[in-house]
Amino acid sequence: MTDWFERTRQSYQHPEGAKAFVAKEMPHLDGRNSNVFQLLDFADIKGKQAIDMGCGFGRDVAEMRRRGAEAWGVDVSADLLKDAEARYGGGGWIEGDLLTYEQPPSGQVDLVWSLASLVHTPRVDMPKILTRWHGWLREGGHLILLSKTGEGERVVYNLGEKLPRMMVYYTVQEILDVLVPLGMTVEMASSAWAKGAAVGDDLFAIILKKG
Repeated sequence: MTDWFERTRQSYQHPEGAKAFVAKEMPHLDGRNSNVFQLLDFADIKGKQAIDMGCGFGRDVAEMRRRGAEAWGVDVSADLLKDAEARYGGGGWIEGDLLTYEQPPSGQVDLVWSLASLVHTPRVDMPKILTRWHGWLREGGHLILLSKTGEGERVVYNLGEKLPRMMVYYTVQEILDVLVPLGMTVEMASSAWAKGAAVGDDLFAIILKKG
């Protein structure tokens, strides 16, 4: 039986997979960034600490630093992290994955950010990951999540015919059912936050505050 999640990891770790991911994302950056970065306005991160789980080639970490945060980026792809360092510098690019990465360098942070990284997470592991992220947050800190909205799973080959990626679709309610009982306050939740070709599949956006 094919382990599609392991195949997804291998696709990102393959140099051609990383290269194809950057090429796929770059044409949409202008429109995407203007929307996504608005979400950072909910979290005053100047002088604070933030971590991006699934940082890719580093664009969101760079924006956090531009806003005055000390920020780290974690990704499973060494090639994407090298790309991030080449583009933005600054260090703080960490190879790791959502399932096994234990904690930020600072122990706790003021912002945990995840853009479309849960989409590659086995559904059974999602509650454990979200609970861990909640534990990283200081009181008053924010968790900002964006991911593909919907139900079910599918395998896509848009990085190349030998570079499959498993996509897991979540609903807003599935996420809130894990985090609200932990005492997090919902500041914004949209099940159709972004639609259209600029971001691929429809995205939800959720912003929660600890305490």
